[in-house]
Amino acid sequence: MKKFYPLAIIAISFFMLSCSDDSESPDTIAEQTLMGTVMGDPFLATGGKAFVNPNGSISLSVTNTVADCSTDILDFVYYVSADVPNRIGFHRNVIVIFGKENEAPLNVLNSIVEITEITATELTGKIKSISSTDDNRVEGSFTISLCTS
Repeated sequence: MKKFYPLAIIAISFFMLSCSDDSESPDTIAEQTLMGTVMGDPFLATGGKAFVNPNGSISLSVTNTVADCSTDILDFVYYVSADVPNRIGFHRNVIVIFGKENEAPLNVLNSIVEITEITATELTGKIKSISSTDDNRVEGSFTISLCTS
């Protein structure tokens, strides 16, 4: 019995130290401008738009061309899109959509989106999304227009 207690204490201590909460150590996302590859081509975020859905979530689309609320999403040649909760915070297991004009979009599961600021006119955040191939991967920060309609 004397040997059991020290072993039990060590085992319990090890278990407690190895457990962690997602809020304790969130994955880091680079501070640089959102960049990477979309459908195998280089991508650097320069514009985009977001809007609040009827269900309250936010749909965001980031593109490599200058775009704002007056731009039609269908005009984007390359884009990275996602739907996230309408709140500042770290969102895991997000589906990020990689798209290129005239090609079928690709959904990448288990991506991370962090919303860092929401104002009346802008949405600022970060995305980290990596597909199983190197053809679609982005990481970094963005600021896009938050549209009312």
